[in-house]
Amino acid sequence: MPHEKDLSQKALIKIEDIFADIINTLIYKGKQKVLPSALTELSEQGQLQAFGRIFERERDVLKQWSDQAGFRISLLGVEMQSASDPYMPLRILVYDASNYGWMLTQLSDPEQKPRVKPVPVITLVLYHGLEPWHGPTQITGCFKVPEGLEDFVSDYHINVIDVGALPREVIDTFRSEYREFADYLWQWRHNGCYRQPRRDEVSPHAYELGVALQSLAQAHPEDVAKISAMCVNTPGGITTMSNVWLDKMEEAKAIAETRGAANLLLRIDILRNKMKKAGKSLDEYDDVFSDMTKLDALCREYGVDQAKTVNA
Repeated sequence: MPHEKDLSQKALIKIEDIFADIINTLIYKGKQKVLPSALTELSEQGQLQAFGRIFERERDVLKQWSDQAGFRISLLGVEMQSASDPYMPLRILVYDASNYGWMLTQLSDPEQKPRVKPVPVITLVLYHGLEPWHGPTQITGCFKVPEGLEDFVSDYHINVIDVGALPREVIDTFRSEYREFADYLWQWRHNGCYRQPRRDEVSPHAYELGVALQSLAQAHPEDVAKISAMCVNTPGGITTMSNVWLDKMEEAKAIAETRGAANLLLRIDILRNKMKKAGKSLDEYDDVFSDMTKLDALCREYGVDQAKTVNA
């Protein structure tokens, strides 16, 4: 089951304009080749059949990139890692293979074959750790190749992007909110601390950015206030997060300082999303952030795991 940290970062990166910005910056060096309107969300579930069994693998984010006529150009996948994985190349090989297998299945369908063709599957591994990546980036780093087989092993290479190690000019090339997300990692990696940057642009995804950044700040509660302040901007008089939500974030932050900082904010975010799916709004409960009894009752009502809530 995905961690809350993974879910909050996934929610940010799944947004089309942020996803397109990541691809354009990291693959096309800032050229605006991929438009958000050309991206289509695909199921993250992939299947691979082996040894008489069907194995399911779940990607973090998978999108189809199509041309103006609707024909696909490529499948673009993004995986997020907060720690080095010694078997990451094997995992990516399985993900990519399941996507190629899906395309082969389409080619075997007489109704779809005239309209489809196989295209490249590109996967980026975005490493969001504060320490340098030290895992392998090719499949032969996962095992020892017996002598004599070296020339016959297909050495599958993966694209690991150590975001905190990116050059400063690359960080500044990002146009979306991912720039602030990457900047947090860059600052900790290079400066050993986080200083709140100034964001002059209107931020349409400030809420998602704030929650994703708070997932990074779990080990640094002092950063929560800086993140909250950055994610509420008023350039040109336009408020990018509602004042009501800002007030609630500030109340939550005050409690979080004594009850576990970012973990509590992430718990509130999960509750808010579950209530939204149920047609309810957390904004209706004005005192829930100052009354932990009411917050805990809502968490129980909507199935938010209390065991993971930081205790006082």
